[in-house]
Parts: sequence; structure tokens; C-alpha cells
Amino acid sequence: MKFPIVTVAMVSVALVYVFWGQAQESSDPTDPARFANLQANPAKSSDVVDWAITQIPEVCAQAIGQPTGSDAVKECEKRAQSRTSTCRRAVYDNFPDRVTSEAMFRDVSISMMNCLVPQGGIVRPLPLVHGGGIAMIGALPDAPDRPQSWDYDVNKHSL
Repeated sequence: MKFPIVTVAMVSVALVYVFWGQAQESSDPTDPARFANLQANPAKSSDVVDWAITQIPEVCAQAIGQPTGSDAVKECEKRAQSRTSTCRRAVYDNFPDRVTSEAMFRDVSISMMNCLVPQGGIVRPLPLVHGGGIAMIGALPDAPDRPQSWDYDVNKHSL
């Protein structure tokens, strides 16, 4: 029986490639420097959403008006963490997959933060990419008979 030199060589090259890939330093998608030049280097909306989720402690502290680490801020963080999947879905449904401008970055991140930490029942409009109405996410969080997100068609109703 002949020794399988070709197979051993191919497996060795594959292992070297895998170990080399793991040894490389991966960029942190939540690093704010990642979003510096979005026109030349567009970001995935999931990276922007991940970054917004890392901002939960600061957003809660600002919304509550207490320092990070206080009991009220910890409770806010807990509620925000429980809303992450719902807010992710809402943002993914309403924005493109690629963030290509500073304005779009701002819209995605603010929409995500407003969804995670609704402030006092204030409704902040979220532009729909494919709609023509206004999507309101996280509006009136304490009203159990109202949905947590809905579309409002401005053409059918007057404000």
C-alpha cells in the first residue's frame, strides 16, 4: 500500500490555514472607529445594532438621570436586555442591510436605542425604508392594551 502523501499535504495545509486564521486579530465590530468612513467602508446593520446594544448602560443612565450602577439603572439595563431581540427584528425590518452614511448610522443607532430604552412614553418616529408611513417602536411601554410596535400610515390619518 502506498503512503497518501498528497492527502497528508492537503490536510496539513488546511490545518495551517485554520490556525493562521485563528491567530489573526479580528476587528471588534463594536469599536466606534469602525464607523468612521462609512462611504468607503460600509458597515452591516447588525454591527451598528451590536454597537447600540453595548451603549445600554449609558443610555439607561441618561434616561433615568442617575449614575451607572444604581439600582434604577440596573433595572433599566435588565429591561433593555430583554428587548434586544424584538428591537433587532424591528430595526432589521426597517433599514437596509448595509449602513453607508453617517445619517443612516445615526438613524439606525438612535432607533435601536429608543426601542431598547423608551423614555417616558415619548414616541420617536422611525423612517420606513419601504413604507411611506412612520414606524413607532416601543411606544407607550406601560400600556398593556397597546402593541409595542406598529406602522402608522400618515396618508390615511391626520395627526
